[in-house]
This record gives sequence, structure tokens and C-alpha cells, in this order.
Amino acid sequence: MNRGLKRKRWPMILSLLLVFQLLLTGGAAIADESEDSAASSAGPVTLLAGNATWRYFDRGKDLGGDWKNVSYDDSAWSSGQAPFDYPADTGTSEFGSVKTAVSYGPDSKKKYPTTYFRTTVQATKVSDVQQIQGTFGVDDGVVLYVNGEEAYRFNMPEGDIRYATLARESKSDPRTVTADLTVVLKGKLRDGANVLAAEVHQGSAGSSDLYWDMKLVANPDDSGNGGNPQSGKPTAIALTYYDDPKTSMAFAWYTSDKITGTQLQVVEASKLNGNSFPSEGVQKYQGTSQAISVYLTLADKSNHKTTKYSSHKVIADGLKPGTAYAYRLGDGTAGNWSEIGTFTTEPASDNGFTFLYTTDSQAKT
Repeated sequence: MNRGLKRKRWPMILSLLLVFQLLLTGGAAIADESEDSAASSAGPVTLLAGNATWRYFDRGKDLGGDWKNVSYDDSAWSSGQAPFDYPADTGTSEFGSVKTAVSYGPDSKKKYPTTYFRTTVQATKVSDVQQIQGTFGVDDGVVLYVNGEEAYRFNMPEGDIRYATLARESKSDPRTVTADLTVVLKGKLRDGANVLAAEVHQGSAGSSDLYWDMKLVANPDDSGNGGNPQSGKPTAIALTYYDDPKTSMAFAWYTSDKITGTQLQVVEASKLNGNSFPSEGVQKYQGTSQAISVYLTLADKSNHKTTKYSSHKVIADGLKPGTAYAYRLGDGTAGNWSEIGTFTTEPASDNGFTFLYTTDSQAKT
């Protein structure tokens, strides 16, 4: 199956039942423009540019939990421009090479497990922003907080994170990660000053490097929303075989809880008119939707805070065996159709597919 959808973070999260997600931001100043800047700008607004200035604490001391709070006094911390790393020639294509070197302590074989970072973002009209995307440069793991609350973690174990906690795995090079932060950040960012805090953890005491930088971009509308489940467009689209795979295919996706219509359109791929659905020869199906509530973060679970979505399901039947089809999903509204994806039904012969079965190493049959 080959969908044209290249949405990443949210589709992955919601496909796994929208359990816990990552999210956060970091920062310098959020658009310091006119009163209508963030909400009415015609294009994306950079809330936090990469290579921003952060305060950091690299002295090998456990600061407990107070360091991430809004009221914490970080005036005695050092200050520098991201990206941060040990004195090493590492970098990413997104953020570039190291601009500020941090200390790992007196012993290169027993490096400090955690380095702390803080910055402030000035936000305006947060409620009007439709989509917020974060991009992070990380080595090895990070936990991020907004105004004292956890918002996102990457390559870190579940549960309480302490100064001595190591990242899940140690990597030789920093990684660039992109995440849709809309739901969590709109619940934690506020108009005015916002404190963003990050604790970067090593994967081992002998880890060769550390890396930290990030940027934050907001879209004033939901066009190109990157799979934002609070928009009307489908996200976390999943296709699966149902009944006879020669003649049918099942579809499932998520949207904002305000969207209840469930429609599927299917047409033979050879009849596509470029990237547009033709007006004739289209098979149309009506499905069902169900309201669901999920926890998006560990903090939400602790606070018993759920987020509502609509879960949609529909089955396409009466298809031809061994035929390539194109499809789109939505609620029937012109602006809410998904991008066009494709799939191929099983050939008429009984040996049309070969499967490789894999499972998590801790799974049970």
C-alpha cells in the first residue's frame, strides 16, 4: 500500500491509540510584530528560531525539580547560543555546528548525566494559532517543560526522570526530530512570557557528545497542518485488509471531535486526472464515527485531563482483484479531504501476498 500522505508525528501517535506524546517548545521571542501578527499573518510565523540564546547549568549538580518552574532564579547560570555540545566538531544540517561548548566534568569517562537549559518565549494570541510545529536537535535524550509542566520527551524512559536517569540509548551523532506540538502547547503556552526548560540526558557515562537546539513554527491556519488532529482533515490514516482482500479494503482515521461525517471515495488509479479526482467512475462509501477521549502526555494522565477526537471507520467493497485504486477520505466538505493515496487489491490468484511477521521483543503470543 502506498499512501501519498507523508505526515509524521501525529499520525504515528494516533495510530497507536494516541497514548502519550511528546511535545514542547523552546525559546526566544515569539513574533514581536503588530497586534494581529501571529493570527493574521499570511504564512507560517517563526516563534523560536534555531540558534537562539539559552541559559544553561553544566556543573554536575542535581537541581531537583525546582529548576523548571517559572519562579526559579537562573540568573547565576551561564548563557550561550545554541547549538550546545561538548567541545567537539558535531552538528546537524538543520541547526549547524556547535556554537556553545558545555562542560562534561573532570572525567571524560564519567561525564555528567544531565545538563539543564532554560529560556523565555513571549507569545501573543496563542488561542488563534491553528498549528505549532517543533523541530529538535538532540543527543542523547531530552525532557521538555512549558511553564513548569512536562510537554515532551524524546529517547527517555517512562516514569519519573531524575538527574542520574540515562537516555534509552546512546547515539554517536545528534538526531533531528520534528513533532506537531499543537494540542499540548496551546494548553500550556499563554499570552505573555512563557518559561521553556529542557533537561538533556546522556545515554552513558562515556558518551562522546551532547547536543541541544530547537525551533518552533506556527501556522495561522490549518492548511498544510502536518496531520493536526484538531483540524477537519483526516490524520493517522490506516488501511487494513477486511473480509476478502481481492474485493475490499478497510479504512480508519482521526479528526477533531467536531467532525462527525465519514466519507470515502475510491477510483481506479488509472482514471486519476493528475492529482485530482475525476467526476465519473468514483465509488462512494459512507462510514461511521465515534467520539473518543485520550491522554496525550504523562502529565495529562496524572491530571486526568483528556482530549477529544472523532474516530472514523469505513469499508470499501465491490472492488476488482489485482487493481490499483486511488482514494481520499473526509466528511464531504471540500476543504476537509485527505491527500490522495493509493492501494492495490489482492490478485485473483491465491499467492498474491507474502508477509513478514514481526513483533515487539517483549510481546507475548
